[in-house]
Amino acid sequence: MRAFFREQGVEPAELTLQPVAAYGPGGYTPDGDKVIGYRLERDFEIRSARVTAIAHVAEQSSTLLAEGVPLAVDPPQYVYTKLPAIRPKLLAEATRDAQERAKVLVTASSARLGSLRSVDVGVFQVTAPNSTDVSDKGDYDTSTLRKDVTAVVNVTFALR
Repeated sequence: MRAFFREQGVEPAELTLQPVAAYGPGGYTPDGDKVIGYRLERDFEIRSARVTAIAHVAEQSSTLLAEGVPLAVDPPQYVYTKLPAIRPKLLAEATRDAQERAKVLVTASSARLGSLRSVDVGVFQVTAPNSTDVSDKGDYDTSTLRKDVTAVVNVTFALR
C-alpha cells in the first residue's frame, strides 16, 4: 500500500496509518484443534489540500483490486477549512439581509423600523450546491468539492 501511495504521488506527511486490527479466528480445522487464520485490517487516511491529485488516487485504487489486494475504499470527503475566515463576512451579509427583510415587513404594516435590539447567531449550514438539507444543529456536507455556506442570524428590531 505504501508503494502504491508513493507511486501515486502521495506525500509521506499526507498519509496516516492506523495500527493493524486483528479479528478473531477466521475458522478452525475440521477437527477443531487448529486455527486456520485471522483477519487483519489496517486503515489508511490521506489528508491533503491537493484535492484533485488525491481524488485521482482514490480512483486509481481499483487497480489494487485487479492485482488481488483486498481493499475497501471510502469516498473522498471534502472539508472546507477556511470557514473561520469567512464567518465575519457571512454574518455581516446575513444581518444586512435580515434588516432588509424587516424593512419590507414593517413597511407593509405601516410601521417604521427602529433600532437594533439584539442579534443571535445561529448555526452555519455547509451544503452541496442546490441542496435543501438543513439542521437545527448545522449541516456539514463533505460529499462534494463545491459548497454553499449559509449563515443564520436572528435579529430583533424595535418598531416606531
